[in-house]
This record gives sequence, structure tokens and C-alpha cells, in this order.
Amino acid sequence: MIAKQFSLEQTLSMFRKVCKNRSFEFNLRKVYDTGIIKMPIYLSLGQEQISAAVSEEYPNPMIFRQHRGHSTYLSFGGDPKALIYEMLHDPRGCTGGRGGSSHLSSKEISYFGHCGLIGNEASISIGAAFASNKNTLSFIGDAAMEEDYVLSALGFAAKYKTPVLFIGEDNDLSILTVKSVRREWSSVKVAEAFGIPYVESSDDPWEIMDHVRKMKNDLPAFI
Repeated sequence: MIAKQFSLEQTLSMFRKVCKNRSFEFNLRKVYDTGIIKMPIYLSLGQEQISAAVSEEYPNPMIFRQHRGHSTYLSFGGDPKALIYEMLHDPRGCTGGRGGSSHLSSKEISYFGHCGLIGNEASISIGAAFASNKNTLSFIGDAAMEEDYVLSALGFAAKYKTPVLFIGEDNDLSILTVKSVRREWSSVKVAEAFGIPYVESSDDPWEIMDHVRKMKNDLPAFI
């Protein structure tokens, strides 16, 4: 079993993060239903184990992602209180109360906010990694792969060997449109075409940890 490759301490650390992420999101939804929160929220329920697993094997990167990022923020050490304040538009929030659920940022954990253009975190993450040569993490929703600047970012990363680990999260939907209606190609085949090491994974957290451990020293890579 893949799980046996990891220590009990690391497995417990990962699952504590999963539980914290899931508990935070369930409670956030309850509060949202009271009407106290005056903005749309983008929950990461159902994908909270992905960030928790990646964070165990890829510590202290620069982090770029779009919406549904609460679990990523928490898994990499973001302050839950600052996230709560952010949901309330309070200046004590991690983004000064100005970013909200979709545009989180945090200097403390090198988590960079998103401007709202679908997939632009990919191109920005490539530029940041190229300029700094620091290990970088770029979360991409699978539908964002259909944006032209994501594809050009992958090409640039392959050419200049930028130290970016791409995590493609695929729930088969772009809003409410399933993938089979939108296209015939797969994200991993695009990565392969650019010459980027890739692997297709389930959302089993041990499997994700195993992939990250094997690929993190040969970047760029795509999971």
C-alpha cells in the first residue's frame, strides 16, 4: 500500500489538515446561510484533501490559485482567524478585507491573490518562478486549461524549466457544463505534448503525496 511509505506522524498531520479544512468550510456555509456574509463564497468542500496532501510533500512554496482556495490557504499555514475576517470584509482579514473568498492572498505564507481572469494564475506563477527560481505551486481548475494563456504558460515553463508544480483539479465541470460537451482532449496529454512530466491521479491523499514526492525534484511537472 502507498500509505505505508509515509510515517504515522505525516499521515496524521495530513488528516488533521483535511479535518480542519472540512470543518472550516461546513461552518462557513452555516454562517453564510444566516446572511452575515455579504459576498459570494467559493467552498473547497470535496477537494480539501488535495491541498492537505500536497502541503506535506511540498513545503513553503510560492502559491498561486484561483477560487475555492480556502483549503489551500489553511493547509499551508494560513491563519483561520484572518480568513474569517476576510469573509466579513474586515480589515483584519488576510487580504485586508478587500479580496474576499475568491481573491485570497497572504504575505505570511507567500499566497498570491487572483485578479478574476480564469486561469491567469498559471501565467503569473510561471513569471514569478522564472524571476525568483523559487519552488512554486500553481493550482489550475481543469476548465482553465482551455484558456490560451494557460497553454502558453505551460510552453514557457517547459522551455525554461521553471520550478513550478502544476496541480490540475478536475471535477468534470466548468460552472455546470461537463467536460465531454466542451472538448475531446485531456490536460495531461497537453502537458505531455509540451514535454512536461505528468501523472494522472485520483484524489486519494496518499497517492497525491506519493506523486508529489516523486516529481518535486524534476520541475516543471503536472499532476
